[in-house]
Amino acid sequence: GYRLWRSQKGGQLRRFIRPKSIQKFKASIKPLTKRANGHSLEAIAKRLQPKLAGFYGYFKQASATTLSSGSGSGPRKAPRFNFS
Repeated sequence: GYRLWRSQKGGQLRRFIRPKSIQKFKASIKPLTKRANGHSLEAIAKRLQPKLAGFYGYFKQASATTLSSGSGSGPRKAPRFNFS
């Protein structure tokens, strides 16, 4: 779900992803991304692509800063996958 916030200056309504939703999403992809799962990087990327696309598709209305890589957890530079 979303967390709504109204700015005090302009009164604009902004949408953010609820922290519980982010935690639930991370928990759902964690088993797919373990290092010792015996799958190649390409196979992992193919299994992750539908989940990532669905998460982004549902939360694309959220503020852009929410969907950026600056979530504060994990490595500073996340690996980039080419899903084409």
